[in-house]
This record gives sequence, C-alpha cells and structure tokens, in this order.
Amino acid sequence: MKKHLTNITLLFVSCVIVFVIAEIVIRFTNIAYEPQYDNRVKITRKSSNPLIKYELIPNFSGMALGGHVKINSFGFRRSKVSLRKAAGVTRIAVLGDSWAFGWGVNQDQVVTYLVEKQLNQSSEKKQFEVMNFSLFGYNFQQQEAVLREKVLAFKPDVVIFAFNINDLEGIDLLSLNDSQVKEMNGYKISKRNFYNVMRNIEKIGNEYSHTFRLIDTALRGLAILMHIDKPGKEFYFKKFYENNAPEFMFLSDALQRINRLSKENNFDAYIFYFPWMQELTQENPYKETFEKVSNVAKKNGFSTLNLFPFFKDQDVRKLRISNIDGHPTALGHRIAADAIASFLLSNIDVMTASP
Repeated sequence: MKKHLTNITLLFVSCVIVFVIAEIVIRFTNIAYEPQYDNRVKITRKSSNPLIKYELIPNFSGMALGGHVKINSFGFRRSKVSLRKAAGVTRIAVLGDSWAFGWGVNQDQVVTYLVEKQLNQSSEKKQFEVMNFSLFGYNFQQQEAVLREKVLAFKPDVVIFAFNINDLEGIDLLSLNDSQVKEMNGYKISKRNFYNVMRNIEKIGNEYSHTFRLIDTALRGLAILMHIDKPGKEFYFKKFYENNAPEFMFLSDALQRINRLSKENNFDAYIFYFPWMQELTQENPYKETFEKVSNVAKKNGFSTLNLFPFFKDQDVRKLRISNIDGHPTALGHRIAADAIASFLLSNIDVMTASP
C-alpha cells in the first residue's frame, strides 16, 4: 500500500513539474496567445455604473484585440463626434457585444463604419452618423444600461441592438423582483448542466493558464471539425429563451422599458440578429429562438432584421477569424453592412432627424 502511495505521489509531482515547464515554454513562445487575455494592452476600465461593469478607456488609439482600435473622447469606438447633433443629421446608435464592436478587424472594417459610409454615399437628402457603443462581453442588460447612461445624451434618431444568441448570458438576476425569482427557483436549479459547468471551467482555465488555453484550443478545434460541439452549445443557449427562464423574462421586461424610452426620447428601435460565423450550418440552429425574440420585440415597437440569410451561401472559412473563433472577418462585416444599409435606406422615409 505504501509503495502504491509513493508511486502515485511521484506521478503527481512529475505531472506538476511537466505542467510548470510546459507553462513556462508556452508563455515564452507565445503560441497560445489570445487577445482577450492580453494584460499588456488595456482598453477597458471599471465603470461607475454597476450594471455596465466595465467600459472603454477614452482616447485610446493602437493595436488591440487583433486590429487597430480608436476610441474617441466619449469612450466608444468611432472617430471624433460632437455631443450636440448638427441640423439635418440622422444619428444611429448601435449597441452590441464583440461582433458589432469589431473584434479582430481594423477601425475602417467595422460594420458600423461601413454602414455610415454607405448611407452617406447612397442618400443625397440626409447625412448620417453611426455611433458604435458596442463592447466585447456586453449582454443585453449592459446594453440597456449603456443606452440610458450614455446613448440618450447624443439624441439618437435610431437605436439598433446588434443581437447575438448569447446576449442573455450573465444577466444579473437580482434585477428581477422577489416574486419572479421565487417562481423560477426550480428553473435555475434545473438549468445547471454539463455544458454550463464546462463553460465556466474553460473561462477560468483560459484566463490563468497558457497551457490550458493551448489544450482547450486544440480540443475546441477538434470538436468543431467533428461537429460534436453543437448539441451541448445549442442546449445551453436555448435554455435562456424558455418562457419561464429568468433571462427571457428580463428581455421581455427590458424591451417594454426601451419601448417607453423610445417614445419619450423620439427614436426608432431596432433589433438585428447578428449570427456567429460558427452558426452558419445549412439551417440556422437558432432560427426559432430569434423568431421568438423578434415576436416580443415587434410587440414593443421594434423593427427586426435577421442577418443569417445574407451569410448562408458564403464560404464560412472566409467569414470567421479562425476555425475556433466565430467572430467575423472584414468580409463578414462588409456583408452585414450591405444588408443593414439596404434595410435602413428602404425605411428612409420614417427615419427623420429630430431637432
């Protein structure tokens, strides 16, 4: 028994030594580099608003997250803009996460930059300013908070939510009232599944260990190649959209609140579905999910657009940053911009610039 225990101890110590050596080598060679874990380039800071949590640092300019990023003095990704809107200008504010922010692409390749350029080239009657308030990791709760605290001051005529299927992940359930939370206790317990646990382990491991990150990257790539990652991922995200899910109830309430804001502040509200480039299978796995979101949005005065069909027949390899990174390339942003600009121009008569 003592011999077996000694052997186990030696095996454990050997594994730890190998792991430490591997960690040093991988860190030194930088082969597991991922921009979201790069502490050398800081472009965010803690927000004073607990619902927003973090925000961009004003006036940053340089390489970050795989592309050239320029943040203006107001703290969002765009060139200089005045707080006061000029006469005859239609302002469009976009709220979203890393997709709309432009993860991995340069400033002049981001969907919001391209939409503004196309709108101004296509319309002789109006001038447009598209303001990108998106930030990587923002869920719908953070987007609503940014709308209230930052966007309204710019008096937008149009507010677009660049909606991803993961936008209900990480919603602070304390924002729900006691009766709602009590009603959904059974749901909150039942939704703890294997994929959820593994996702949390993955986040922690990737943040603190380069070795873990390299192994995780290889395994994710293999899972995607063999098409074995989809069932767990789809099950995980679709749970947020069940009728009794606290996250979906939050979304319904938030859309009602934003509808009231739109009437009080005279802006049109839109929800556009931005698919991840890994979702571009023959049939959209989240088609019914977004249709459910779209129905609730329309009831609250939102116009909606599903961008999935515009990517359907494209070469996926040219649309995503890498096999394991579903963020769109510059081509993906251009396809989205073409679709959005065309949609907005077809509704140009109802997009009037407010004084």
